[in-house]
Amino acid sequence: MKKYLIIGIITVLFVIVYRYGFLIVFWLTTPGKGELTSSEKILLEKIKIENHAEKVLREPKYNAGEPKDTTVYKVIVDKIPCTSDTLFFKKNALSIKRRLDSIDLHKNYYKYQIFYECTDGKEYIYTLMR
Repeated sequence: MKKYLIIGIITVLFVIVYRYGFLIVFWLTTPGKGELTSSEKILLEKIKIENHAEKVLREPKYNAGEPKDTTVYKVIVDKIPCTSDTLFFKKNALSIKRRLDSIDLHKNYYKYQIFYECTDGKEYIYTLMR
């Protein structure tokens, strides 16, 4: 009886590992979320306050401090009250670009994209070279 109990437990464990083992491997190999530097935190908070946004995000999420290839640095200004004045957004995007230039980002970021996502569903995207 004891022998069958041990064989049953081993069989159940084997089935669980076989069935869900990929999740364990995926969890172990996924890189940690990129931590914001203190200058990035201050900058994103200023952008949030100035634009009356609900949240401001940056991408890439992973390996932001040491990107392996040339990539785009994205700033997403989410849920802002929009006006029909797109010139305001363009000036604001240029201001954000100057601020991003002032902090030390990795040299592999060759351009910036600033996304404005309005509360009414409109989106404005500005791409600026570094």
